Amino acid sequence: MKLGKIYSRLKREANASEISITFSNKNDGITLPAPHRKLKMLMLLKLVGKVNKAAYKRGLNKYITQKR
Repeated sequence: MKLGKIYSRLKREANASEISITFSNKNDGITLPAPHRKLKMLMLLKLVGKVNKAAYKRGLNKYITQKR
């Protein structure tokens, strides 16, 4: 819940209706599936430094293991 509040506040400050993150391979140009909502919020907040590093790593590891 706290993560969502911080994310919403950041979107309002940036005056953005949607923030999207995509992953693609440099060599092949293959686009990976979109991360789930929580990981998307964690990634964005990691850029501004407002998220716990351990929570970010757990979310990223979960995403990587599910997509294999």
